[in-house]
Amino acid sequence: MAHVPCLGLLIPVGVVIACFRTVRGMGTWWFHLHRALQILGFLVSLAGLSVGVYLDPNEGGLKWQHKIIGITVNVLALIQVLAGILIKPPATNVLRRVWNVSHWTLGRSALALGIANIFIGMFLSSLAYKNIIAQAVVLGGLFIIVMLKNDIEYLLVGCTPAEEEELLRAAGVNGRW
Repeated sequence: MAHVPCLGLLIPVGVVIACFRTVRGMGTWWFHLHRALQILGFLVSLAGLSVGVYLDPNEGGLKWQHKIIGITVNVLALIQVLAGILIKPPATNVLRRVWNVSHWTLGRSALALGIANIFIGMFLSSLAYKNIIAQAVVLGGLFIIVMLKNDIEYLLVGCTPAEEEELLRAAGVNGRW
């Protein structure tokens, strides 16, 4: 149960921070915070997985499925970390767009599986209902923030991303920055 905050809070907040990378004035701080939250969340998740496998090595049923999903999420997270360290192409490389889409897709898949596994784990715990409500509120709040991202960006920048892109193109600037 102690590993729930990593997948239920640290990692989703890290993802939300990455969604705001295009807001003018963010610089690179968003990346360092995103990376720190993701690595910390991964380490806590890995610790939770290790404890879970050690404590109940022969459990069956839903507990076994909870472990399999946890192992899958941790493998996907490990691939994310290694890919970021070992094979991330430079920003000017044409393969960077492919890498970005792959990174986002793999990360979203791991996050979706992790969130599903949180609810499976809560169902298995004795405090299921209180935890499920609390987690749903946290994740719902983060979802609303992401959904309102373009509105928030509009308020901070003063124009929509499409309008900003058009202004940059008219000024002869390639790309957003």
